[in-house]
Amino acid sequence: MRLIRNIPGAQSVEGIPAFYHASAQKVLDICEQRGEPEKPVMLLGHNPGWAALHNYFSRQPHPFPTGACSVLMRANDGHWLSPQSWKSVDLILPRELE
Repeated sequence: MRLIRNIPGAQSVEGIPAFYHASAQKVLDICEQRGEPEKPVMLLGHNPGWAALHNYFSRQPHPFPTGACSVLMRANDGHWLSPQSWKSVDLILPRELE
């Protein structure tokens, strides 16, 4: 929560218990039900589903250890949950942080 408070502008946090240990498909289903957000969004969750989501959206399979962060940017105006609508900007791995 401290990190969220340090980001400029209005921020909100919503816990979605169903994300914990959810499969990639479950996360996609929940996101589809909720609809496309109007503002940038950060999704946080727990493996194994999040590694599969990274692979789905980035189309660059990579081991996804605890604490990893996949950074994606919108690539076009296609359907927001289509992997073609996103490009991988970075994969932050905990072992690479100082």
